[in-house]
Amino acid sequence: MSRVPLIILSAVMAMLIFAGTYPSQGIDASDDVSIVATEQIADSVPVDLEIVIAINVSWSMDLNELALQRSAFIGAFSDAEFAERFLRNGNKSIAIHAFEWAGDSVHHTLVPWRLVEVTSDVSAIAQSLRSHPLRAGRGASLPSALETAIERLDGNPYQGSRRAILLISATKGGNSEDLVRMRDALAAAEVDLIVIPLMVRAPWGARELDKFFADHLLGGDDLLRPVTDIFELQTQLPSTLHDVTTK
Repeated sequence: MSRVPLIILSAVMAMLIFAGTYPSQGIDASDDVSIVATEQIADSVPVDLEIVIAINVSWSMDLNELALQRSAFIGAFSDAEFAERFLRNGNKSIAIHAFEWAGDSVHHTLVPWRLVEVTSDVSAIAQSLRSHPLRAGRGASLPSALETAIERLDGNPYQGSRRAILLISATKGGNSEDLVRMRDALAAAEVDLIVIPLMVRAPWGARELDKFFADHLLGGDDLLRPVTDIFELQTQLPSTLHDVTTK
Protein backbone atom coordinates (compact mmCIF):
# COMPACT_ATOMS: atom_id res chain seq x y z
CA MET A 1 0.00 0.00 0.00
CA SER A 2 1.46 3.39 -0.98
CA ARG A 3 1.82 6.24 1.44
CA VAL A 4 -0.94 8.34 -0.14
CA PRO A 5 -3.74 5.76 0.21
CA LEU A 6 -2.43 4.91 3.66
CA ILE A 7 -2.63 8.56 4.70
CA ILE A 8 -6.23 8.74 3.43
CA LEU A 9 -7.12 5.53 5.25
CA SER A 10 -5.52 6.74 8.47
CA ALA A 11 -7.36 10.05 8.30
CA VAL A 12 -10.70 8.26 7.99
CA MET A 13 -9.82 5.90 10.81
CA ALA A 14 -8.61 8.77 12.99
CA MET A 15 -11.97 10.50 12.79
CA LEU A 16 -13.49 7.49 14.51
CA ILE A 17 -11.19 7.75 17.52
CA PHE A 18 -13.16 10.46 19.30
CA ALA A 19 -16.26 8.27 19.40
CA GLY A 20 -14.24 5.50 20.99
CA THR A 21 -12.01 7.42 23.38
CA TYR A 22 -11.70 5.71 26.71
CA PRO A 23 -13.14 7.47 29.76
CA SER A 24 -10.71 8.75 32.38
CA GLN A 25 -10.95 5.49 34.30
CA GLY A 26 -10.56 3.48 31.12
CA ILE A 27 -11.56 -0.13 30.72
CA ASP A 28 -10.22 -2.36 33.43
CA ALA A 29 -8.44 -5.59 32.59
CA SER A 30 -11.11 -7.43 34.56
CA ASP A 31 -13.62 -6.47 31.85
CA ASP A 32 -11.90 -9.01 29.60
CA VAL A 33 -11.80 -11.92 32.06
CA SER A 34 -14.97 -13.42 30.60
CA ILE A 35 -13.35 -13.53 27.17
CA VAL A 36 -10.65 -15.82 28.49
CA ALA A 37 -12.93 -17.74 30.85
CA THR A 38 -15.31 -18.79 28.10
CA GLU A 39 -12.41 -20.42 26.28
CA GLN A 40 -10.95 -22.22 29.28
CA ILE A 41 -10.88 -26.00 29.02
CA ALA A 42 -9.98 -28.72 31.48
CA ASP A 43 -6.62 -29.55 29.85
CA SER A 44 -4.44 -26.93 28.21
CA VAL A 45 -3.95 -27.27 24.47
CA PRO A 46 -0.25 -27.69 23.63
CA VAL A 47 1.11 -25.20 21.09
CA ASP A 48 4.55 -24.32 19.83
CA LEU A 49 4.25 -20.64 20.77
CA GLU A 50 2.01 -18.31 22.80
CA ILE A 51 2.15 -14.61 21.86
CA VAL A 52 0.56 -11.62 23.55
CA ILE A 53 0.64 -8.40 21.52
CA ALA A 54 0.35 -5.28 23.70
CA ILE A 55 -0.37 -2.14 21.66
CA ASN A 56 0.03 1.34 23.12
CA VAL A 57 -2.98 3.63 22.47
CA SER A 58 -2.13 6.46 24.85
CA TRP A 59 -2.09 10.09 23.81
CA SER A 60 1.68 9.78 23.39
CA MET A 61 0.64 9.49 19.74
CA ASP A 62 -1.63 11.72 17.74
CA LEU A 63 -4.76 10.60 15.91
CA ASN A 64 -3.09 9.83 12.60
CA GLU A 65 -0.32 7.84 14.30
CA LEU A 66 -2.86 5.73 16.18
CA ALA A 67 -4.71 5.04 12.94
CA LEU A 68 -1.51 4.16 11.07
CA GLN A 69 -0.47 1.83 13.88
CA ARG A 70 -3.76 -0.09 13.64
CA SER A 71 -3.64 -0.23 9.83
CA ALA A 72 -0.07 -1.60 10.00
CA PHE A 73 -1.27 -4.56 12.06
CA ILE A 74 -4.27 -5.13 9.82
CA GLY A 75 -2.04 -4.99 6.76
CA ALA A 76 0.45 -7.49 8.19
CA PHE A 77 -2.14 -10.09 9.17
CA SER A 78 -4.01 -9.61 5.88
CA ASP A 79 -0.97 -10.38 3.74
CA ALA A 80 -0.99 -13.93 2.35
CA GLU A 81 2.79 -14.09 1.97
CA PHE A 82 3.25 -13.00 5.58
CA ALA A 83 0.74 -15.64 6.73
CA GLU A 84 2.81 -18.35 5.04
CA ARG A 85 6.05 -17.13 6.64
CA PHE A 86 4.38 -16.72 10.02
CA LEU A 87 3.55 -20.42 10.18
CA ARG A 88 6.91 -21.58 8.92
CA ASN A 89 10.06 -22.36 10.94
CA GLY A 90 8.70 -25.39 12.76
CA ASN A 91 5.74 -23.64 14.39
CA LYS A 92 2.79 -25.90 13.63
CA SER A 93 0.52 -24.05 16.03
CA ILE A 94 0.61 -20.56 17.52
CA ALA A 95 -1.79 -19.07 20.06
CA ILE A 96 -2.22 -15.29 19.75
CA HIS A 97 -3.89 -12.66 21.90
CA ALA A 98 -3.81 -8.89 21.38
CA PHE A 99 -4.87 -6.01 23.57
CA GLU A 100 -4.39 -2.26 23.64
CA TRP A 101 -3.17 -0.37 26.67
CA ALA A 102 -2.80 3.14 28.08
CA GLY A 103 -3.21 4.03 31.77
CA ASP A 104 -3.37 1.58 34.69
CA SER A 105 -6.96 0.56 33.99
CA VAL A 106 -6.99 0.61 30.18
CA HIS A 107 -6.42 -2.92 28.86
CA HIS A 108 -8.90 -3.67 26.10
CA THR A 109 -8.91 -6.93 24.14
CA LEU A 110 -8.62 -6.63 20.37
CA VAL A 111 -8.03 -10.31 19.55
CA PRO A 112 -9.27 -12.90 22.06
CA TRP A 113 -7.02 -15.95 22.33
CA ARG A 114 -6.94 -17.60 18.93
CA LEU A 115 -5.25 -20.77 17.75
CA VAL A 116 -3.38 -20.24 14.48
CA GLU A 117 -2.65 -23.39 12.48
CA VAL A 118 -3.45 -22.43 8.87
CA THR A 119 -3.18 -19.21 6.86
CA SER A 120 -6.91 -18.50 7.13
CA ASP A 121 -6.45 -18.24 10.91
CA VAL A 122 -3.96 -15.42 10.32
CA SER A 123 -6.38 -13.44 8.15
CA ALA A 124 -9.07 -13.92 10.80
CA ILE A 125 -6.86 -11.94 13.19
CA ALA A 126 -6.92 -9.03 10.74
CA GLN A 127 -10.70 -9.24 10.65
CA SER A 128 -10.85 -9.13 14.44
CA LEU A 129 -8.69 -6.01 14.43
CA ARG A 130 -10.96 -4.38 11.86
CA SER A 131 -14.02 -5.03 13.99
CA HIS A 132 -12.87 -2.77 16.83
CA PRO A 133 -13.20 1.03 16.70
CA LEU A 134 -10.08 3.06 17.22
CA ARG A 135 -9.78 4.35 20.76
CA ALA A 136 -7.25 6.37 22.70
CA GLY A 137 -6.70 6.20 26.46
CA ARG A 138 -5.48 8.62 29.06
CA GLY A 139 -2.24 7.95 30.88
CA ALA A 140 0.38 5.35 30.06
CA SER A 141 1.51 2.62 32.45
CA LEU A 142 3.93 0.23 30.82
CA PRO A 143 4.39 -1.90 33.99
CA SER A 144 0.62 -2.37 34.18
CA ALA A 145 0.54 -3.37 30.51
CA LEU A 146 3.26 -5.97 31.02
CA GLU A 147 1.63 -7.31 34.17
CA THR A 148 -1.60 -7.72 32.20
CA ALA A 149 0.26 -9.46 29.38
CA ILE A 150 1.80 -11.95 31.82
CA GLU A 151 -1.60 -12.58 33.42
CA ARG A 152 -3.09 -13.35 30.02
CA LEU A 153 -0.26 -15.73 29.21
CA ASP A 154 -0.88 -17.50 32.52
CA GLY A 155 -4.69 -17.54 32.22
CA ASN A 156 -5.37 -18.88 28.74
CA PRO A 157 -6.38 -22.31 27.41
CA TYR A 158 -3.00 -23.01 25.76
CA GLN A 159 0.36 -24.31 26.90
CA GLY A 160 3.21 -23.08 24.74
CA SER A 161 6.68 -24.51 24.39
CA ARG A 162 7.64 -20.85 24.18
CA ARG A 163 5.90 -17.74 25.46
CA ALA A 164 6.47 -14.21 24.19
CA ILE A 165 5.19 -10.66 24.49
CA LEU A 166 5.38 -8.17 21.62
CA LEU A 167 5.19 -4.71 23.16
CA ILE A 168 4.59 -1.53 21.14
CA SER A 169 5.15 1.70 23.04
CA ALA A 170 5.53 5.38 22.20
CA THR A 171 6.29 6.33 25.80
CA LYS A 172 8.47 5.26 28.73
CA GLY A 173 5.29 4.67 30.71
CA GLY A 174 7.09 4.32 34.03
CA ASN A 175 10.36 4.95 35.83
CA SER A 176 13.52 2.87 35.53
CA GLU A 177 12.86 1.00 38.79
CA ASP A 178 9.42 -0.11 37.55
CA LEU A 179 10.87 -1.41 34.31
CA VAL A 180 13.70 -3.29 36.01
CA ARG A 181 11.08 -4.94 38.24
CA MET A 182 9.16 -6.02 35.15
CA ARG A 183 12.34 -7.30 33.47
CA ASP A 184 12.89 -9.56 36.48
CA ALA A 185 9.24 -10.69 36.43
CA LEU A 186 9.47 -11.59 32.74
CA ALA A 187 12.67 -13.55 33.32
CA ALA A 188 11.08 -15.42 36.24
CA ALA A 189 8.05 -16.27 34.08
CA GLU A 190 10.34 -17.39 31.22
CA VAL A 191 8.70 -15.00 28.79
CA ASP A 192 10.58 -13.57 25.80
CA LEU A 193 10.09 -9.85 25.18
CA ILE A 194 10.19 -8.08 21.84
CA VAL A 195 9.84 -4.30 22.02
CA ILE A 196 9.02 -1.84 19.24
CA PRO A 197 9.74 1.67 20.56
CA LEU A 198 7.78 4.17 18.46
CA MET A 199 10.21 7.08 18.49
CA VAL A 200 8.11 9.23 16.18
CA ARG A 201 7.89 12.41 18.26
CA ALA A 202 10.08 14.35 20.68
CA PRO A 203 7.80 14.67 23.77
CA TRP A 204 8.55 12.65 26.92
CA GLY A 205 12.00 11.67 25.69
CA ALA A 206 10.60 9.58 22.85
CA ARG A 207 13.81 9.95 20.91
CA GLU A 208 15.63 8.01 23.65
CA LEU A 209 13.11 5.22 24.10
CA ASP A 210 15.33 2.57 22.56
CA LYS A 211 18.19 3.31 24.97
CA PHE A 212 15.81 3.55 27.95
CA PHE A 213 14.24 0.16 27.18
CA ALA A 214 17.62 -1.43 26.43
CA ASP A 215 19.03 -0.21 29.75
CA HIS A 216 16.08 -0.97 32.02
CA LEU A 217 13.65 -3.44 30.43
CA LEU A 218 15.32 -5.89 28.06
CA GLY A 219 17.06 -9.05 29.20
CA GLY A 220 19.88 -10.80 27.41
CA ASP A 221 17.78 -12.65 24.82
CA ASP A 222 15.13 -9.99 24.29
CA LEU A 223 14.78 -8.07 21.02
CA LEU A 224 14.54 -4.33 20.31
CA ARG A 225 13.13 -3.06 17.01
CA PRO A 226 12.98 0.78 17.07
CA VAL A 227 10.75 2.73 14.67
CA THR A 228 11.58 6.39 14.02
CA ASP A 229 8.89 7.07 11.41
CA ILE A 230 5.36 5.75 11.87
CA PHE A 231 5.37 4.68 8.21
CA GLU A 232 8.28 2.35 9.04
CA LEU A 233 5.91 0.28 11.15
CA GLN A 234 4.03 -0.82 8.04
CA THR A 235 7.16 -2.40 6.55
CA GLN A 236 8.91 -3.45 9.77
CA LEU A 237 6.01 -5.12 11.57
CA PRO A 238 5.85 -8.27 9.38
CA SER A 239 9.57 -8.94 9.85
CA THR A 240 9.35 -8.29 13.59
CA LEU A 241 6.41 -10.69 13.95
CA HIS A 242 8.44 -13.20 11.93
CA ASP A 243 11.34 -12.71 14.35
CA VAL A 244 9.01 -13.52 17.24
CA THR A 245 8.24 -16.92 15.72
CA THR A 246 11.89 -17.76 15.00
CA LYS A 247 13.57 -16.37 18.11
